[in-house]
Amino acid sequence: MDPKFVEMTKKSSAVWLKELGFSDLIINELVTAVTQCNYGQTPNVHAFVGSVSVAAADQNLWSVFGGNKRVAEELLKHSRASYLRRLVTSVALHSQGHFTVTSTETDTPVKRLFSEGSPTEIPEMNSSYDPRTQDYDVVVIATPLNKDKSNIKLVNFTKDFDFPGHFERIICTMVQGEVNPESLLLMPDDHIDEILVTNPGLAFNSFGKQCPASLSVNSQDYPDVWKIFSSAPLGEDQLKIFFKERNSTDVIDWLAYPHYNSDQQLGNFELVPGFYYLNAIEWAGSAIEMSIIGGKNVALLAYKYWLQDPNAAMNSLLKDEL
Repeated sequence: MDPKFVEMTKKSSAVWLKELGFSDLIINELVTAVTQCNYGQTPNVHAFVGSVSVAAADQNLWSVFGGNKRVAEELLKHSRASYLRRLVTSVALHSQGHFTVTSTETDTPVKRLFSEGSPTEIPEMNSSYDPRTQDYDVVVIATPLNKDKSNIKLVNFTKDFDFPGHFERIICTMVQGEVNPESLLLMPDDHIDEILVTNPGLAFNSFGKQCPASLSVNSQDYPDVWKIFSSAPLGEDQLKIFFKERNSTDVIDWLAYPHYNSDQQLGNFELVPGFYYLNAIEWAGSAIEMSIIGGKNVALLAYKYWLQDPNAAMNSLLKDEL
């Protein structure tokens, strides 16, 4: 690992880039535009996550056909693991070193994502609805444990865990329809693919035309679909201003990314031996690539623990890739 990594999490992107010789104009316009678009935040985010954000502005990025969820779906399929669609309420440590996971049934596994950022619509967990317990030798938590994201209780551990920080609310509004160019200060015959902003006080963080990975950007066969990121919900009146007509509108309101600063606590992958926290990596940077790195780190730690062999990861039979 580059020794500058930790240093980058202790300085803001603005300060780091300034020290590298970048002008205020570059920082205030280009860097602000991409941090606003990708994280809904300013260049006050720490320098490493700022670099991740700037990298996401490169035009030569890959798309996953079918969406990023296909990565998790294929990993699940090839692992041949059992998938239980249940809501975990607690993880308890036992003196013998194993763990008991308590979970309840959940009726609407997707609803929480759609309403997570809303102060009034977060569904409460029903602890009396088919509670079950199951013992495990190794447990991996792959969801944020911060107070605004999780209600999972950690029981019987010999130390108290602290997961500081909070997450930024992002509203993703997907609209199939025809944009009103005048509302975006465009001429009627102007064509846009993306609008990035440098003013955090505007109604949206970004406004972009979407195209599936299976089609070219210029395809005339695909109806216009627009993705709008904002920090607050767009009202019906606002949508009527932005669009001449709408065929469909879908809104995902969720606590999307950590709120980053230049005094970041990165946390640990191993909470206790046998108990691992994949999402610790989110505080360095939030992206599917970062989640994959975190997943591999946790898999190697769990592998060493399971075999009780600190050199297990050096086994030549162990493949490098996921």
